[in-house]
Amino acid sequence: MRLPGLLACFLVAACGSKEPPHAAAPTSTAEAPPPPLSRSQCESLSQWITEACSDHANVGRSSKAEGWCAEFSRGTGEGGTWVQDCTQHFKPIDDACFRSTTHVGDFIECDRTVDRIGNHPPPPAAE
Repeated sequence: MRLPGLLACFLVAACGSKEPPHAAAPTSTAEAPPPPLSRSQCESLSQWITEACSDHANVGRSSKAEGWCAEFSRGTGEGGTWVQDCTQHFKPIDDACFRSTTHVGDFIECDRTVDRIGNHPPPPAAE
């Protein structure tokens, strides 16, 4: 009755003699960052925020919210740079954050999370 022992040795030897499978080449999980919003997307987002800021129910009695809306209004007014800032720094995730609410307190939090230091395209070349 040495057959089961012999069979076990054979199986162990057969399994142990196999070369380990080659590891799959590591795949890159790093993706290119999403592009910033286009000018028209930023103008549309600006309109969304402007409408929310004009509804007192969204602002409430918070001086912080009122101040944020006033600063936003200056940035989108004549000579303002908000749309330009948006086209350089706002990503689709930022747009989704702002559009998920009309409450200005939430806008302040969305604005705080915009990456204004990270990757953005270089300024256009002078013509």
